[in-house]
Amino acid sequence: MAKHPDALCLPDFNFKDMDRVRTFYKIAKENGRKLVVKLKDCYYLKFLSQDPNLGIPNYDDKDVVIYKPKQVSGTYADGDYYGEDATFASLPNAKTAAEISQDPSRYLCALGYFSFASLIDIKPPTGTLYIHSASEPYNEEMVLNQERVDNWLTSLAWCGTRYIAPGTQRRSTCSIL
Repeated sequence: MAKHPDALCLPDFNFKDMDRVRTFYKIAKENGRKLVVKLKDCYYLKFLSQDPNLGIPNYDDKDVVIYKPKQVSGTYADGDYYGEDATFASLPNAKTAAEISQDPSRYLCALGYFSFASLIDIKPPTGTLYIHSASEPYNEEMVLNQERVDNWLTSLAWCGTRYIAPGTQRRSTCSIL
């Protein structure tokens, strides 16, 4: 990120891995960015932030932004969100794709593979960084998922060198988007 201070950054990691959550939260803060999390990940933050030994931020932390996705109506209608999702989606730190795309260099979007469709609405600009920070595929399902990731990156015309987190090994395909 130091080489690309104006780029949107998309780390892809398992949000249940608290070491990675803590690491990317710290990276976001150190680079003057906000860590963007999915609505569903707010539940993890809500409960795990209560343990001071974990060092995990809460969903309402000043350096955390909640990504508010389009839901049932295909818009951001309040009636589309239920239960605690409605609470999270209505918080002042909840942002839509349009709001994130206005100044993408302010965010580190930890949305993950299963939210790649949201990138269509976020419209990552040229120069967007994709960081693969997960274990390598070790079964057929994971290989297929990785091929889907590669296809998404290719279809969105993101070409260059993929940034790989230490401890993972991958062939170079796409990354500076």
